[in-house]
Amino acid sequence: MEADQLTRDAQHALRRTMEKYTMSCRLILCSESLSRIIEPLRSRCMVVRVAAPTDEEIKDVCLSVAEKVRLTVPDPVLEQIVTKSRGNLRRALLSMEAVKRKGVPIKDNEQVSGACIDAWFLPLTPVQVPEPEWEIYLRETADMMIKKQSNETVLAYLLRYLIKRCPPSAILETVEMAALYEHRLTRGQKAIIHLEAFVVAFMDIYLSAVSSKAMEK
Repeated sequence: MEADQLTRDAQHALRRTMEKYTMSCRLILCSESLSRIIEPLRSRCMVVRVAAPTDEEIKDVCLSVAEKVRLTVPDPVLEQIVTKSRGNLRRALLSMEAVKRKGVPIKDNEQVSGACIDAWFLPLTPVQVPEPEWEIYLRETADMMIKKQSNETVLAYLLRYLIKRCPPSAILETVEMAALYEHRLTRGQKAIIHLEAFVVAFMDIYLSAVSSKAMEK
């Protein structure tokens, strides 16, 4: 389940359910961001970070699914599906289903577009394929940079999203570092130097915090 999409009340209810049935039930909670998960729920789970699947892994899963439903997907089409999924397995599977709905057998020269999923699935279901958080962030940041060319605003966006990913112990130091480079932005001539320096400083803070946490364990 996508635990980070649950409301706070729903998460508290889930926590109570987990406590009540702890001897007979085990749950696997999927989440893109731990920052949206309440602490009482996090403390009752073992956190495992799973990397995005590689292109080969996505291809293997698509082939396995196609074999089970007796669907033949030409290699050129499969390569398009894998490439345009950009590491999102759900998007790859829905793209394959959308291509299938265009007609079977699938043609070798069938084109897979980003609008392919929307065209076939939005009329059928109100549920859209959720975008990865990093894609949303990049799009919002790019839109903001086009609408308003402000170095301080770019730094604020960076800070907002980096804080979501860093350990609680590193938040204060990250904010202090952001304040330092915001001051330097107002006094300096080349903004890109200070923005890059802030990112490098954050990486150092983050790695130090993660290393300290690992040593404590």
